[in-house]
Amino acid sequence: MSRSKTPYLAWSLWALGITFVFGTFALGILNGNHHLSGLAFIAVELAFSTVGALLASRRPGNAIGWLFCACGVLLALAAFAEAYATHALITAPGSLPGGVAAATLSSWLEGPIGFGVFPFLLLLFPDGLPSPRWRWAAWAAGVGAVLLGVGQALMAGKIVNFKSVENPLGVHGALEGLIGNATALGFGLVVIVMVVAAVSLIRRLRRSTGDERQQLKWFASGSALLAVTIAAGPILWNLIGSVGNVLWSVLFVVSVTALPVATGIGVLKYRLYEIDRIVSRTVVYALVSVMLAAAYAGIVLALQEASNSLTHDNSLAIAASTLVVAALFRPLRSRVQTLVDRRFYRRRYDARQTLETFTARLRDEIDLDQLGGELLAVTQETMEPTHVSLWLRSTGR
Repeated sequence: MSRSKTPYLAWSLWALGITFVFGTFALGILNGNHHLSGLAFIAVELAFSTVGALLASRRPGNAIGWLFCACGVLLALAAFAEAYATHALITAPGSLPGGVAAATLSSWLEGPIGFGVFPFLLLLFPDGLPSPRWRWAAWAAGVGAVLLGVGQALMAGKIVNFKSVENPLGVHGALEGLIGNATALGFGLVVIVMVVAAVSLIRRLRRSTGDERQQLKWFASGSALLAVTIAAGPILWNLIGSVGNVLWSVLFVVSVTALPVATGIGVLKYRLYEIDRIVSRTVVYALVSVMLAAAYAGIVLALQEASNSLTHDNSLAIAASTLVVAALFRPLRSRVQTLVDRRFYRRRYDARQTLETFTARLRDEIDLDQLGGELLAVTQETMEPTHVSLWLRSTGR
């Protein structure tokens, strides 16, 4: 395909995915699904499809753009097939043809989408395989994704999400065990490739410099956010029940959406060098939020215990706790920011200390020549320009 036609193909795939999204949303309304899961799905699909179309149209030789395009279309198709099957088999049985086929298609696509995208993403970022010797990993990931999809399509029993429908393609008898083993093998291959590729990515990040390091930082930050969100799921569910489930769902959608966005920024090299600032802010506000939440809960419980003997009204404890947390926010954020900079961004911390020292001496310095020399030295140390000079305008009388 000629280079001039690739943008049309990329945006055609985007339009196809959006068509499936609108179809899914309409069927969801007919099926009575008025909760936020539909909006969450739209956000995730738009993130993958839009980033994929941008990358494929601007960097047609980069496989990640086409990977995201395919992921967006398949994700939208799987959701549309599930909504279609729900309407045809549950909401209004017999109203639409091919309900069982749609249910089978939706279950078949879950394996390749859920497990096939991430190993390829880890291997291909930012501009293809690290070296030809990684081809075995790409082949292993592809074989694993295919085995997962085929195994899920041929697995005997009820269809996932449709417990009343028997899988029409399910294999019984002597081949049933073989299908199960093939599915397990595919899952194992995908997991092995993901682990090996993740370790390789960390090693490349530690050895990289310049733009490549910033690219890897963007991608690593998005991946780390998703990994932390997944790991935090059981903790939130056990600690705060249904509220934790809702909170985790929101965080999961945000982290999944952030992954293609961070990847697109890394590939296109758009505003690369703001990643350090974003990571710093994210770490700071996450730590501050956890500390303030813990302080709020502790103060509320303490004040409730203290006030129970005097009054049964808990509004005073809640109001007092809110005021204390609001007063703690600014000094706590400043303190945590300093600690994060000192631990993870030492250059920024040292530059700030140098500027503070220079500002303190500036008030007492009266020798213009010495002041100019110190100003040049501070500028060189904190900003590291290729050339620095000082020009002073003379005040003639």
